[in-house]
Amino acid sequence: MTDILKSGLRRVRDFWCSPKVISPKDSVVRSASSNLTQTLGHDKVALRGTIKYAESLNSYYSAQERHISPICVVQPSTAEDVSKFITEIAALNTEGKPTVSFAIRAGGHMIQGGAANIENGITLDLSKMNSVTVAEEVISIEPGARWGNVYKTLSALGLSTPGGRVADVGVGGYLIGGGISFFSPRKGFGCDSILNFEVVLANGTLVSANKDENHDLFLALKGGSNNFGVVVRFDIQGFSQGDFLGGSLICPFSTLPDHITAISDLTASPNYDPYASVMVTLSWDRLLGFLIQDSLVHTSGTSTKEDPPPSLQPFLDIEHSISTMRHGSVADFGTELKIASDIFEGKESLYATVTVKNDREFLASISASWKTMVETLALEPSLLLANMVFEPLPTVITSKSAGLGGNSLGLQEEKDNLVVILFIYSWASEHDSTGTIAAAEKFVRDVDNEAKEKGFGSKFTYLNYASAWQDPIDGLGEEMKSRLRKASEKYDPQGMFQKAVPGGFKLFA
Repeated sequence: MTDILKSGLRRVRDFWCSPKVISPKDSVVRSASSNLTQTLGHDKVALRGTIKYAESLNSYYSAQERHISPICVVQPSTAEDVSKFITEIAALNTEGKPTVSFAIRAGGHMIQGGAANIENGITLDLSKMNSVTVAEEVISIEPGARWGNVYKTLSALGLSTPGGRVADVGVGGYLIGGGISFFSPRKGFGCDSILNFEVVLANGTLVSANKDENHDLFLALKGGSNNFGVVVRFDIQGFSQGDFLGGSLICPFSTLPDHITAISDLTASPNYDPYASVMVTLSWDRLLGFLIQDSLVHTSGTSTKEDPPPSLQPFLDIEHSISTMRHGSVADFGTELKIASDIFEGKESLYATVTVKNDREFLASISASWKTMVETLALEPSLLLANMVFEPLPTVITSKSAGLGGNSLGLQEEKDNLVVILFIYSWASEHDSTGTIAAAEKFVRDVDNEAKEKGFGSKFTYLNYASAWQDPIDGLGEEMKSRLRKASEKYDPQGMFQKAVPGGFKLFA
């Protein structure tokens, strides 16, 4: 018997055998789910206690999202289905009052509970909308597609596009949150390559947003997240791309000084290699202890393992016990990173992030502090895994958006080379989370405060990595935040996506 079937049977048992107290609001939501079943059909609405409902919940990446129980899960297959859903919900949420709350889910990879699921509300699960079509070099992708499948389709055509680096990351949330890719030094953020959005607004209408139509909405969706409507299709600029050099290195933690030097020098390079993409992960787990993993790619297609590019040579020269460096496709490397991230799947986990200006001594200092903190947390048997990931964000990336139509990430005037730092923690069960979350939050706040005190701080908080207690919208700056709020008031005057969609990061919080 599969795990999904077992989970489904448990949910059926729990639903029918446990006492139920139905609130007036629950009654309204149940009525709405019944209406949606009539409008969309039984095959597109999964109710509590069904296997299809359990399958949807068990397909979330994090345990926190899997533990949340909506009244029902709506799984549209067309833009028209989404329009009917929004029209039905909007009729119940008049005058901005969220009578029926809902969540919007694409890939469901965001870790924090409630980001793309909702307790006792309705979850709009876009995972069945996952087609990928290509016309010349314009790639049209529905929001529920996963990047691994996108890359497989494109690789067969000798094409690619700036997308997620982990194969099972969903298209929708990644792109409207900005999107860092293997190709960012060449192409900017993932959202910078978007040519057009097809989006269902709060009144149920389907509109296009691009440089010629609804331009303010076009810019708002390029980093403004789920605050404006439901994107049902992305039209993205592709480009020719063959196989390239990439892979991972596993290194002893004693090589940390060499890694700090290598990533700081790469980030600071005045002639940053636009084909080089690097992630350096400081890692701890209960079995292996501390180690360092480098994820390296060079997307030129001309570099080889035997003749690597100078930009990656400092990393390749560091002592390592394992190397997977090879010539492969973007789909191949996305699968490798998925396998590495699978250790967090289905577990109680936490993401948090901070962005700092590139400074070698500061990066070394916070690395040492992180190791000390993890050693303390590891005294409690509940901690399973801890990662601290360094990702260069040089001006060669942040400067790209201006020439590609702009975005809403608030980095248009950034003059400094930055480093995005991602923290990931995983623990044994939901009952063990309090201490880990408190320690992680304190550490991130301390790093952020110290960076600002020393002149290394950045207001940018990468939304796709942010924890629930962080505020990436505020980090966009007042001018950008004002622009996004005006777009919200124009396209969603009743504020439905602010009030009835609690998941994500809101503009008026």
